[in-house]
Amino acid sequence: MTINNKQCILHIGAPKTGSTALQKMLTSNRAALSILGWEYPDVSLRGFGHHDLAFLISGEYPKWATSQERPLEDLVKDLTAELKGKRHAIISSENFYLFPKPQDTAEILAQAGFPPETVFVAAYVRRQDEVHISWYNQAVKAQGYTGEITECIAETMDLWDYAKQLEPWAGVFGRDNIIIRPYQPEDLVEESIYNDFLRLAGLSTGHVAFPETTTNTRINRDILEFQRLVNRLPLSVQEKRRFHRELIELTAAAASMDLFDDSPFLTADQRQEILSSYAASNAHVAKTYLGREHLFNETIAADPPEKSISQGLIQEKLVYILGWILAKHPKK
Repeated sequence: MTINNKQCILHIGAPKTGSTALQKMLTSNRAALSILGWEYPDVSLRGFGHHDLAFLISGEYPKWATSQERPLEDLVKDLTAELKGKRHAIISSENFYLFPKPQDTAEILAQAGFPPETVFVAAYVRRQDEVHISWYNQAVKAQGYTGEITECIAETMDLWDYAKQLEPWAGVFGRDNIIIRPYQPEDLVEESIYNDFLRLAGLSTGHVAFPETTTNTRINRDILEFQRLVNRLPLSVQEKRRFHRELIELTAAAASMDLFDDSPFLTADQRQEILSSYAASNAHVAKTYLGREHLFNETIAADPPEKSISQGLIQEKLVYILGWILAKHPKK
C-alpha cells in the first residue's frame, strides 16, 4: 500500500476486533492526524465511528441502534465539504461489514473525492471460535438478544465466513485494495491495534496519544444470563440495556471474588468444530490476501478444570446483581 498518492482508508471492522478502541483513538487525535495529512471527518461521529453513515448507506437503522434525524444526503454533503481538497482520509465503522453496500459506499466516497482506485478497504479478522463468543456477549448486552449461544452461532455462521463477506468488497474496490489483518498478537504491529493501523497509514506513534481505558468490555457468564433474561421483557432495546454499563463494571469488580460463574461458553471440541467449518474459507483468505497457508494460529487451549462456583443464576447471585444496580442508582 503506497502512502504518497491520494487515498482513503475505509476501515470496515470486522466487529469484535478492537474497532471501538481504534475509533476512540482516531477521534481523540483528529487534530493531530489532520496536521499529519490524514482527515478523520466529523460526519455525525457517534461512539467515535462513522456508524450513521454506514447505517444510512445500508438503507436503514437496525432495531438495536438509536437513529438520528439527518438524512444520508446531509451526511454526504458534510463529508464532501470536509474532504474537499484533502489527499488522505480515514472512514471507520464496523457496520460497513455488518451491513455491506460496497457499490453504494464507493459511489459516495467518489463524490467526496476518493474514487475506488484510491480507496483501501481495511478489515481486521478474528478467529471464528473467539469471535462467535464475543459477538454473543455483544448481542445480549447491547442488542437485546434472547437466545442461547448455540442459537446465536447457528444464526451468524455466514457473518464470519470471511471469504464470502470480503468478495463483494473486492469486486468493487479490487483485490489489491483489500487489506486483511488477522486480529491476533503475532500479526499486529507491537501486538497493538493502534500501532498496526497507524502503520497502514504510514504514521508513527510519536504524534498521537493512545486511550488509557479499555472499551466495549465483556460481561461474565452469570451477569450475561441476567441481561439475557431482562431482554425477554417487553421493553425497547434502549430500555433493556439501560444498566449494561453497570453490569460491565460489576464484571470487572467481581473478577477476583469468585462470586459468579465465568467458565467458557464453548468447550475445546466445540471450538475445533467451529474452526473446521471455516477451514476452506480461511485458507482462501490467507492465500488470496496474505500469500500464506494459514489465516490464524489455530492452537486451542484445553478445557479448564471445573470450579466450585454454583452453576446457574441462583437467588444469591441475583441479590448481588440487583444490589449493585441499586447502589449505582440510589433512589432520590
